[in-house]
Amino acid sequence: MKQPSNEIVSLTRKIFSNMSYQLVLGGLGGIFSVVHSGLLSRYLGVSGFGAFSVILAHVLLFYGFTNWGADTIAIQKMSQKKGQEKEWFVGLITLRVALAMLSYLGCLVFLPLARYSAELNRQIVIFATVILFAPFEGLLAVYQTYLRTGVPVLVSLTVQGLTVLGTLAAIRCRASLTILVAIAAFGTAARSLFLSVRLREFLILPCRYSWTIWRRLIVEGFPIAAASVCSMMVGRFSIFIVSHYHGTQAVGLFAAPFRLIFFLMFIPQAVMVPAFPLLCRYQDTDSAHRNALFHRSHNALLWGAIPLGIVCFILAEPIMRLAFGAAFLPAVNTFRILTLTLMLVFISLTAGYLMVAAGRQRTSFVYNVWASLIGVLLMILLVPKWSTLGAAWGLVATQFLLAVLTFQYLPKLGIRLEGRPIGLGLFSGGLMAFIMNMIGPAHWLASLIAGVLVYVGTLTGLLGGFHRQGFAAVISREFGA
Repeated sequence: MKQPSNEIVSLTRKIFSNMSYQLVLGGLGGIFSVVHSGLLSRYLGVSGFGAFSVILAHVLLFYGFTNWGADTIAIQKMSQKKGQEKEWFVGLITLRVALAMLSYLGCLVFLPLARYSAELNRQIVIFATVILFAPFEGLLAVYQTYLRTGVPVLVSLTVQGLTVLGTLAAIRCRASLTILVAIAAFGTAARSLFLSVRLREFLILPCRYSWTIWRRLIVEGFPIAAASVCSMMVGRFSIFIVSHYHGTQAVGLFAAPFRLIFFLMFIPQAVMVPAFPLLCRYQDTDSAHRNALFHRSHNALLWGAIPLGIVCFILAEPIMRLAFGAAFLPAVNTFRILTLTLMLVFISLTAGYLMVAAGRQRTSFVYNVWASLIGVLLMILLVPKWSTLGAAWGLVATQFLLAVLTFQYLPKLGIRLEGRPIGLGLFSGGLMAFIMNMIGPAHWLASLIAGVLVYVGTLTGLLGGFHRQGFAAVISREFGA
């Protein structure tokens, strides 16, 4: 059997270690985030949690403009153009500083137009300070390029833990919503600052500033920025339109399941964040390794999306009760609908990253615009009557259309989806759903354990079982070496 090269072994070990860091530490971070939201929801109540969500939605809408897609372009160029990493890094950070200043001013200027209460305006101004720390998030591009994503995940986990402790202490002191907003702002800003600690040796190295790099980041990043803004605005628009027609009480019932779905997004990101630089590297040099990496990543996310979606759908009531309390049980059906969005993100994210790696940002932008417009139109039609359910279906429609458009483009990149992994996953998921329904959500823990065991056992058996073999053999098989 042909032995894999040392480069493939080294890269694969880095991928596996980074994915492990992302999954384990990201999972703990997701738990901290759910705990933080659970503390706030129980303390503030449905209406108070809705007000907190409006604050986040307003600020994070402008926070998204601080990226401009420059991070993705910088990772792409630093992965492909060895020896120019520092020039691209300096261009990225300086551009993000300028964007952060403009976004912060835009956030404040827009406040009078939103017609919030004076207290809500004050709380938004406090939380908006996180925008000024956004340029430090550009440091993630360096960690990602060099496949050291465990470092930022560990930093994020530490800050999230401290934020939870600070929130718990504030609640015990019966603090106001303003204090809780300030704690959340401090946690977000601290995470950005701590990312720079491990990069001092990188920053002191000499490098040349180039206006050409700035221009390329702006021009090439624009389609990514526009696509991200479209996706982001659909999510934020859902909060604003629910608030407009049904008030902060309805926002609280929508924001709770929405945040829960958002927290679970760390799983597909854990797979694609370390894989993306290699997709860029192999794009023009080794299509066989690129295709193998795409199929392995896609199958892993597909086989993860099916059981996760089934668990969230069947056990929606105990999950909402455990995470947010009994007051949020009216949001159970909204959570079930949003679970479809989560599954669609899982199975389509790999294709989206591949399009960017192949330089198809403009096409991706057009797809995002169409999908976002359909989602917004559905929300305008459905939310006045159906409230949070209408907003949830609008998000599902957006992600569904985006997935369809993205998948139909894959043959142009030399990729054809395999039918067998999809069939195996659906068959295993069907047995899992049957067993979980038989046990019922009343015995949620037994239902969860039995369902997972059935799914894993069935899928493993259909794949031929696990065989003991050397690491080199696994590498050789996975990467086609």
